[in-house]
Amino acid sequence: MNYINGWIELKWARTWPTRPDTPLRIKHYTQIQKNFGKNYWKAGGKSWLLLQIKREWFLFTGPVAAEHLGHATRSQLFDLALAHWSNGLNKQELIKWLTMDWATLNLYQWENASRSIDDEKE
Repeated sequence: MNYINGWIELKWARTWPTRPDTPLRIKHYTQIQKNFGKNYWKAGGKSWLLLQIKREWFLFTGPVAAEHLGHATRSQLFDLALAHWSNGLNKQELIKWLTMDWATLNLYQWENASRSIDDEKE
């Protein structure tokens, strides 16, 4: 979805994996989409991935989604998300994130990106 402040990639999964240590796979999230999200952000644009699983919604920056989605477990996705809504999407909060100033947004984005999935396994 294109909007005046950036790009939002919309993805969904029917349900969570049964085992808690199994990564959530999104088969329809292509390498081209991942590269676009990273490169758009790197070029100075805002890119996002909004993920729906049942009634839960997660918001990620494009670079964090590209790096971790498909390899992260449920608990890791909670840690990596900028925002999470457990009972439907909160549109007012989503708008707050999408229109946040760059300095604040980059602080959140890099804090989340710096958490490596491998760090949790140690």
